[in-house]
Amino acid sequence: MSSSLSRTAQVKEARITNHFSALPSYDERAWAREALHARYEDRLVDKFGYRQLVTYVPNKSEPIHNWFDYKEGFSKKLVEGLLVEFNARPDELVLDPFCGCGTTPLACQQLGYPAVGVDILDVAVFAAQVKLRTDYELHLMESKISELLAMPFREPESTFPDIRIIPRAFTPQTMQETLFFKEAILSESDEGIRDFLMLGLMSILEEVSFTSKDGQFLRLVKKEIPPVREVLGKKLWAMHGDLLGRGQKSLLYPASNTQPPTMVLRGDARHLPLDGKSADIAITSPPYLNRYDYSRIYTLELALLFIKDFEELKGVRHSLLRSHIEVKPSDTDEVHTSSLEEILSNLEGVS
Repeated sequence: MSSSLSRTAQVKEARITNHFSALPSYDERAWAREALHARYEDRLVDKFGYRQLVTYVPNKSEPIHNWFDYKEGFSKKLVEGLLVEFNARPDELVLDPFCGCGTTPLACQQLGYPAVGVDILDVAVFAAQVKLRTDYELHLMESKISELLAMPFREPESTFPDIRIIPRAFTPQTMQETLFFKEAILSESDEGIRDFLMLGLMSILEEVSFTSKDGQFLRLVKKEIPPVREVLGKKLWAMHGDLLGRGQKSLLYPASNTQPPTMVLRGDARHLPLDGKSADIAITSPPYLNRYDYSRIYTLELALLFIKDFEELKGVRHSLLRSHIEVKPSDTDEVHTSSLEEILSNLEGVS
């Protein structure tokens, strides 16, 4: 018995020895790390005055920006401050390659700067594109909201995808009401109005379910569930009020031929769809490494409109840029840098 354990220990020790012998020495790794830091040191600046603006919280009181609660985002005021600090000109293109629900391009649009946002998560891209539209016919929108909210309930023909959290997140009544409104909205022929109404429905799913986007998880919690029709009505009228400006100047950038081009595209940040163009300014926040699984946090929203079953949900999960440990490794994961090797070697054997 002891002999067997001894041989096992010897094999393990040999493997560890071989692993470390293949790595650069500590001095080499430390030098490489310091060289990397020195190379970019003049570009790294701590701005503690922005610390209250690097979260989504300030956006909760910002019209249009607060149409969809995207906790992993930063604030409109951060974008405004950085554009001033960068002395941005109206003809300079602003890029956000991880734009989430579109804070950077929307802030740029409202200030008159051209911007391109890119993201791979369908939920985020959809929310951003709806918020960026400037061609809504507001009187028709008002009529369509009233029409939708006045529709008598009928049994929906569709169902949610077979995903474990769905029946735990919704009461049977809430699930039926949500699907009823989804079907009613999808029957709308005007694309702009249809997407506007759908974003309203998508944005209330957390409120009408037993879920909470708590940090990096979608948690199940006990709470009172309000009627879907009531919450949806409140949300849609608030969104419509934002477009009207509530008696003040419209929040939409005035439509004209001179309006700066601002758009959000679905794409991979490693292959930016810029058609050979280059950006002058980048304002972004990359995915939190090995922390947030956006496909899990936004499962309800994905299930409402973008996926048909659990396999498609897994496909979304595996497409993300390793923001969590369940993403499958890709060819681009083979990275060999001395500073990274130092970190990995220090973590070896740490549970």
